[in-house]
Amino acid sequence: MNSEKLLIKVVFLTAFCLSVSVITGCNAPDNTEQESDLPRIKASLNESVNISDFAESIRVIRLSNDSIVRDIEKLLIDDAGNFYIIDSKGTTLQKFDKNGKFISQISHRGKGPGEYLEIYDFDIDNNQIIIYDADREDLMYFDMEGNFLSMKPTGLDYYLSFVSVNDTVYACHGGSYTDVFLNGEKIYDTPPKSPTEERITGYIHSSHQLTKNGSEVYWERVYNDTLYRATINGAQPAFIIDFGPLKIPADIPMNDDILGNPDMNKYSRDPGNFQVSDKFISFDFVNSIHYYYCIYNRETGKSYVFSVLNNDINPIPFDESVLAIRGNKLYMKMGADRLCSYFDFLKSENKKEHKEIIDKITSIIGPEPLTEMDNPLIFEVTCK
Repeated sequence: MNSEKLLIKVVFLTAFCLSVSVITGCNAPDNTEQESDLPRIKASLNESVNISDFAESIRVIRLSNDSIVRDIEKLLIDDAGNFYIIDSKGTTLQKFDKNGKFISQISHRGKGPGEYLEIYDFDIDNNQIIIYDADREDLMYFDMEGNFLSMKPTGLDYYLSFVSVNDTVYACHGGSYTDVFLNGEKIYDTPPKSPTEERITGYIHSSHQLTKNGSEVYWERVYNDTLYRATINGAQPAFIIDFGPLKIPADIPMNDDILGNPDMNKYSRDPGNFQVSDKFISFDFVNSIHYYYCIYNRETGKSYVFSVLNNDINPIPFDESVLAIRGNKLYMKMGADRLCSYFDFLKSENKKEHKEIIDKITSIIGPEPLTEMDNPLIFEVTCK
């Protein structure tokens, strides 16, 4: 094995299996009884929720246009409140301060040392920025100022999502495959199995299936209703998404025909895009053909589930999906093009109350004219 590969510990997780006994060849344990005692996140359907039900204030951050961000694919926040953003094309990783002022771009596209071809995922760990270059299949390490430090092979030959905790890298692919890697070398490979299903579709539901809260790593699997806690010894259930009567019944097979099964529209499914802090958990899921979003207060045990989030704190609409959570702060976004379209609608009505809304929005985002080509806005939502 390449000696460079010994410099990186990679744990590759993509299906429920994973204990020391499993890795050494024993059968996967049946966790039905364990799951019954786990915290349950109620996910009953509501069409709309007022943001004041769970939030007390919203700070709007307008990203400066000194560097272009067409859309936000992934957002991380460091301890100083700086924003690190992958754009939707995976071509740049950019750093902005807590007020939206552009600081720097972390390297750039190219084939030279310290350059990347396609950013598929990134993380921050031990005061280092880590980029996964999907074309090279390598992890690239930079200091917090963006200076290139090193490049380490993963030993993997496909796109992956990852997080890094104290220099241990947890990686997964698609949410449906079962592999565990240490030091770039596969040590475990098995068909997936859980207490309620024998097979699982190869359908890939999300770009990112891993998230972390401090040193805790969490992992999601396609079409499952469980959020797992991942460690170097495997993954164990941590939270159950309680869909109640809308849970997929056991008699619907989890196989490659599931996408064409009309009965699936009756049930809630495919929870993903989890964000976790000590205080809140957020995720989205599908029912029928509609996306729903859940924000769960870990202290009170209350869930807020909605298809539409009404902003009754200020008049600026924004996307329902949560990009990141730190403590009791949720980070969400709104594209400048969509906000401009909202302005156009308000102006077309030529009503006094609409002019008042425009004036109030302008007082929040600043007097500089907003154009469709501007960078997205970030919303820092402080929860109760």
